[in-house]
Amino acid sequence: TPANTGIYTEEQIIDLLGVNVGDNLLGFSTKEKSAQLLAALPYLDVAQVDVQLPGTVVIKVQPATERFKLQYNGSWLVLSEQLKVLRVESAEPSGGLVLLEANLVDGQSTAPGTFLSLASGSDPDAALATPQPGQSTPEQAQAQTDANDALYTILDELEQHGLLDGATVITMTDMSELSVLYEGRVSVRLGTANNLDYKIRFAAAIILDTQGNGLTASDRGTLDVSNQKDDGSVEALFTPAEDPAPT
Repeated sequence: TPANTGIYTEEQIIDLLGVNVGDNLLGFSTKEKSAQLLAALPYLDVAQVDVQLPGTVVIKVQPATERFKLQYNGSWLVLSEQLKVLRVESAEPSGGLVLLEANLVDGQSTAPGTFLSLASGSDPDAALATPQPGQSTPEQAQAQTDANDALYTILDELEQHGLLDGATVITMTDMSELSVLYEGRVSVRLGTANNLDYKIRFAAAIILDTQGNGLTASDRGTLDVSNQKDDGSVEALFTPAEDPAPT
């Protein structure tokens, strides 16, 4: 069965690997070869090179799927779900991509083939200034990891609870004010990244009206599920667009 290599052929991938029958595998760096393939082939989210002794090289790949568009420094980046830059456009891309509103780590490359790190603060320069070139404090590194992890959690929960296909905007410019716009009509305020699974499950039950007491398909407004009470439950408030009184 041919491997699913996406837009690339097996021959392209093997040629870029630069390994031929008869080559000596002593000193062969699978880490370097994997990084080389990932950088050279933007539309692969995974490219893992392994060696099976005595003389076999195995390449495992996973094609990247266009998921996000993000505006950065006057250009538009098209990103995979793993935040890999697939291509750069001068005009806003079409095609049903989710608009990702987020800050990036200051100074990182946005060239195709690069995996991006999100900044956790509302001021990327303040949150991500590095004390020395190529270095960051443990707190900064943790913040960057938390922001990426929060996005992956949001995606997983939206998919699990039936909201991912309707998500049009995900806003993460302030990690204390996360939000998702559903079908361009219901803005879901999530607050912090705490208990995202519970908040999104609760929001999905209301938006999709799974219990008969939620929203209709024509309702527009803001659904706030960020207010978590002392007992761990969430008090949801919906503010219709045409009526500022929350319910």
